[in-house]
Amino acid sequence: GFENHMQIKQIAMGMLNPGELVTSHLHPDMDECYYFISGSGSMQLDNLKIELTGEQVINVPAGTYHSIECNEALRFFYLCLELKS
Repeated sequence: GFENHMQIKQIAMGMLNPGELVTSHLHPDMDECYYFISGSGSMQLDNLKIELTGEQVINVPAGTYHSIECNEALRFFYLCLELKS
């Protein structure tokens, strides 16, 4: 059901401890999908701030600036999908 073909670039588990962060960045040709398992913090998507509280799934479309800030030990999986023409 996708218009463009996609290629899985990475599947990984991430862990952040309180006070750690992933600085703002973007991927011009790759979507990222996060599944937050536990912990708390926030995720910034361009100008939208999302509070992270327990189990959540968040998609970050290609070209979107995003960052993560940890308040309480965050554990998550993420999947990176590269868009192919």
